[in-house]
Amino acid sequence: MNYPVELQYTKSHEWVKTEGDVTVVGISDFAQDALGDVVFVNLPGVGDEVTAEEAFGDVESVKAVSDLVSPVTGVVLEVNEELLDHPELLNSDPYGNWLIKVEQVTDTEELLDAAAYEAFCAQEGLPFVTDSTNLDDGYTRNRIRRHIVPLMEQVNAGFVKNAAVLSATARQDNDLLDQLARQELARIRESESPLILNRPAFCSLHPALQTRILLLLQQRAGAAVDFMRTQRMLEKIRAGGRIELKRGVMLCCTADSILLDEHVFYKEERQPYFEKPFAQGKISLFDGKSVEVVICSGEDYKLFFKKDATILKNGIDCDKMKDIAVFRQRKDGDRIHLSGSTGSRTLKKLWNDRKTPQPQRWRAAVLADREGVLWAEGLGTDRRAAPGPHSRRVALIRIEEDLG
Repeated sequence: MNYPVELQYTKSHEWVKTEGDVTVVGISDFAQDALGDVVFVNLPGVGDEVTAEEAFGDVESVKAVSDLVSPVTGVVLEVNEELLDHPELLNSDPYGNWLIKVEQVTDTEELLDAAAYEAFCAQEGLPFVTDSTNLDDGYTRNRIRRHIVPLMEQVNAGFVKNAAVLSATARQDNDLLDQLARQELARIRESESPLILNRPAFCSLHPALQTRILLLLQQRAGAAVDFMRTQRMLEKIRAGGRIELKRGVMLCCTADSILLDEHVFYKEERQPYFEKPFAQGKISLFDGKSVEVVICSGEDYKLFFKKDATILKNGIDCDKMKDIAVFRQRKDGDRIHLSGSTGSRTLKKLWNDRKTPQPQRWRAAVLADREGVLWAEGLGTDRRAAPGPHSRRVALIRIEEDLG
């Protein structure tokens, strides 16, 4: 074993080197030898805080997963990113390949010099580096390492070495497949928000890329990656239909497109129905929302209109109302003929065109009489109720809503 005298060491088998105000941390020769072929390294990000005698990452081999324990408290200045792609460098040169560099150091655990560390390692004589979970057979990796690997080594003495090579190759294949999937996802994407994919283009991809893209969609949705769900997603894409990835997120499939709907609205989330008679003054529609009606003369309205053109959108000719009017929630089939349009359209269609969120639609106020909609929040006044040059009384509508 090699223990350079210019370095210091920890009992968790990290080496430490001080370069001015910066502390460099790596793993010792003893650690890499005990671990065996290293296949993966997990490190913190630049700017992350580390704490003395607490884990800041982990290193994985076919034998074990071991915590990397920080010898100091401070802030990560630099990370050896080469190890993320080539973890085997820790085996070939543990002292030439550091893990992290730490600055703003405020605390340091008790360190050993080379002689003391060599004695400690000899005394311990550990067959592999341990952490708090490596002896627990409740973890699948430990059952494999403790019970299956020894049996396989009896059959093939090179099993561990070959498994490490296979694992490293599989990681490379996985990285390439993930890169290709992301490229294909970008190619077949027709819209980013909402995310829409071209279905025929998706279906023409290799099955492995289809699966990877659906895994990426699950990650984007914040859903737990589930291969059974992935298979159900594939079935819906082939046959058409919808599948919920998690509450509020749905994958919707048609003949031409695959839509990731990230704003699914459930009926039970609707604002309960409300209806209040039209009147001058402030009218509470429901908790947190009210409408204020100010009635003015036609002459005053003209003065207001000249100052603020948006008032026209929320002005109603009171004399054009039929019987009693009410402020209410939208109803199926509600239609409105807005000024400047060629005909009446349903509120649903207008809100769809404006991409109005579903919760907002069910909270929107609609003013209607016995003949239908006079005014709709966010859309404006129906042509039959719009003020004109001869209007005598005009109602100006203003919404007050607490969205908190």
